[in-house]
Amino acid sequence: MAQTIIPADSNGIRDKAAIVGIGETEFSWNSGRSELQLASEAIKSACDDAGIAPQEIDGLIRYDMESNHETLLTQSLGIKNLRHWESVSYGGGAGNATIGHAAAALAAGYANYVVCFRAANLRSGMRLGRARGPERITGGAQGFAAPWGCMAPAHHFGMFVRRYMHKYGATSRHFGWVAVTLREHASRNPRALRRDPITIDDHQNSRMVVDPLHVLDFCQ
Repeated sequence: MAQTIIPADSNGIRDKAAIVGIGETEFSWNSGRSELQLASEAIKSACDDAGIAPQEIDGLIRYDMESNHETLLTQSLGIKNLRHWESVSYGGGAGNATIGHAAAALAAGYANYVVCFRAANLRSGMRLGRARGPERITGGAQGFAAPWGCMAPAHHFGMFVRRYMHKYGATSRHFGWVAVTLREHASRNPRALRRDPITIDDHQNSRMVVDPLHVLDFCQ
């Protein structure tokens, strides 16, 4: 029996939601503010961009790893009637999921204005890329990875990249051109933290973090 593939938009989300505002704080090595303050500032900026007041927000989508819970933001932003809230797993790789959940909530009539957000002091607070201590890696999937040295995101990504290289014939230089291109874009962005252009040789000669990934393969 042939498998039936259900179209992604079978639930009727298409054209029932739109991104009407975007906000962000400055990017810095040390923000000097709490993650609640950063989230509040970014959301207020998004509201200004959308032409609405923060009090009109009635939906929030956050990440499981987010330190700002809904109760904190309702108080900070003066949200009067939070009708829908939820969270998704993971972090940078799940941005599309927060948008999808927000669109579904809007299409279903659960809310009128839904905010998707992430606020983090990843240098002046907890370093996301740092290996976790043993007290934080017991149980679950990590219990199978940690004994072999997989204790930080970089370790996992290294295996993903090695598999990709094996399957498709990619090389470290191919990944290097991604880094070079992104740095070129950053050189034209006055808000970027690192604006000095790099070359493919800079990438190839940079410190190896997790083979085959160099330090210039990673984000801040």
